[in-house]
Amino acid sequence: MLFTSDFIAPVQRKILLVEDSKAYQGMFSSAFSETEYQLFICNNGQEAMDLIGHQYMDFVCSSYYLKDMQGVELCKSVREITKNACKPFVLLTSVESQGLLKNALPAGVTDIFQKRDISQLLAYIKRFPFQGQKSSGKILYVEDSRSQRETVQTMLRARNLQVDAFASADEAWSQFLVEDYDLVLTDIVLDGMMSGLNFVNLIRRQLGSKGDIPVLAITAFDDRTRRLQLFHLGITDYIIKPVIEEELFVRINNLLLKQHALKLMANYDILTHLPNRTLFSERFNLAIVNCKKHKNILAVCYLDLDGFKQVNDQFGRDMGDRLLVEVSARIRSVMRPQDNVSRQGGDEFALLLADLQSFKQCEELVTRLLEGIAQPYRFNGQQITIAASCGVTLYPDDDADPDTLLRHADQAMYQAKLLGRNRYHLFDTAQEKAHKVLQRQLAAIKQALERDEFCLYYQPKVDMQSSQVFGMEALIRWNHPTNGVLLPAAFLHYLAGSELEVVLDAWVIENALKQISLWNQAGLKLQVSINIAPNQLKAARFFSNLRDSLKRHASVDPGQFQIEVLESGVLDDQPTVCQAIQHCRDQLGIGIALDDFGTGYSSLSHLRHLPIHTIKIDQSFVRNMIKDANDCAIVEGVVSLAKAFKLEVIAEGVETEQHKAALLDLGCFRGQGYGIARPMPAEKVQAWVRGYQF
Repeated sequence: MLFTSDFIAPVQRKILLVEDSKAYQGMFSSAFSETEYQLFICNNGQEAMDLIGHQYMDFVCSSYYLKDMQGVELCKSVREITKNACKPFVLLTSVESQGLLKNALPAGVTDIFQKRDISQLLAYIKRFPFQGQKSSGKILYVEDSRSQRETVQTMLRARNLQVDAFASADEAWSQFLVEDYDLVLTDIVLDGMMSGLNFVNLIRRQLGSKGDIPVLAITAFDDRTRRLQLFHLGITDYIIKPVIEEELFVRINNLLLKQHALKLMANYDILTHLPNRTLFSERFNLAIVNCKKHKNILAVCYLDLDGFKQVNDQFGRDMGDRLLVEVSARIRSVMRPQDNVSRQGGDEFALLLADLQSFKQCEELVTRLLEGIAQPYRFNGQQITIAASCGVTLYPDDDADPDTLLRHADQAMYQAKLLGRNRYHLFDTAQEKAHKVLQRQLAAIKQALERDEFCLYYQPKVDMQSSQVFGMEALIRWNHPTNGVLLPAAFLHYLAGSELEVVLDAWVIENALKQISLWNQAGLKLQVSINIAPNQLKAARFFSNLRDSLKRHASVDPGQFQIEVLESGVLDDQPTVCQAIQHCRDQLGIGIALDDFGTGYSSLSHLRHLPIHTIKIDQSFVRNMIKDANDCAIVEGVVSLAKAFKLEVIAEGVETEQHKAALLDLGCFRGQGYGIARPMPAEKVQAWVRGYQF
């Protein structure tokens, strides 16, 4: 009879090591000396089978290659000796294990570990349920015979298994849809509208993990046709009536063990045995819930090893794997019970540091973590030194969903690498919020272009001595559907350096040229200027786009078109910008103006070599020149410079008659400002020009 007192696990769990290497036996014994486990060691497969034949073992660890047989053969023999009793059987190997596991599973092997990973194996053993422990297995049982149902139900519950028992498949199906089970046990022939076969068929048609649940069928038939039919439907295993309790328990326990092993493979990284992305995601969601409940801080960390590729390249992949296993152990040694760590792939790890009261706590943990990883590693007499970079973001300060939080921590990790590696970097939530605002504004501007919501206003430039209007400055406006007419200061800064800036500049050029053409047709000859950012001038497409626009508007004299460039922008990259504007001036024949002159600290030598036609005195000097002698002196100096270099000069910020008189006294005849006219829509320009009198 199976599972007599010999097969009931004692308080001290028994672990069997089958290994012919004395050195490894010693390492194993040392590792297990401080645990609650009782370790047994056999030198070969035959010794192990003899021991297992009369002594219960909770866990078997065997070398893949033994002197008298292979570990896979030993596993098959152990399964036969114990009548397939539910005991974990792990193979130990010195070679790559991923491919071996696939071949070993059919023999009943639970998992494969690298021999060097004793600490990982210990963690794995602690996670594994043992005989005599309360099992987490939950069984859905369907049997129409009341006596049989009660007998089996009592037996399973006595073995610490949870059982929901039903007399009909219809009732069981309703329960299956709302509960999660680890195994379904069902009779094939059932009273009621739904047979056991139909019940199994419905289960297998379910999507996701519910449909993958193991199903143990009970049948009175043992012919080949019925067996094939059962397996074709998706039965995992079957048992023949009359049911022997001990045999049934062994079958159930074996299926639960395999299911548990599959769950481990699905939720843990096969190399480091850390939680993988799937399990980490579940724990992440729970950590968020707990953080909200307890109103504390959750630190989300993303860690990447510095120089890991070089280790792989120099010492080989096997050494790289050993390093990853050791790094994983060092990470776990720093983690507290409430923390979580996961291998995300390659040499990247994600961590959740929970129940924090301040960033200082997080800082201390992360510092310990990085210091621990940076300590030298020794493998077979070879010393390896490696470090790590870590990105951190704090929830709920960074109030995002788990995927976004992890992405933010990843971004911060790359910042840590840029700052020199072997350090951490805290994610900047304010910067992220600004980035989101930027993206929203860019999307809105793009949509505004598509909906034709932009227009150009024109501010006159006049000769204050002759009262002649000689030009206009084109200024963009946004006819916002909800916020009204927006000035450039409300949106242009969002475009800096973006592709949309190029598109909008092209739109301004095209519409300004179109308007000049219309005024020409109406007999109004004006020069129109537009503002261009220096970085746009340097763009490869700017010149060709401008040339093409001028060609499309052949009725416009290129001299009627002028671009204004900020003095400060020219000075930032004078050689490149000068070359660009000279190209436009000489080959296209357009005018070039230096805007806001006086704010960029131009030297005389710079000014002498700039390929410009016009200087525009910054409005801040003009506005204050009446009351401030220094500003007046600056304006006078700029006017003198312009005359010396034979450049036109225009004063911006002309607001009063006093400004006009003072400028005329200094020899500055051209002006622009609210005292002359505010910017106006194109359709109002002709009437204003006809009625202008300063």
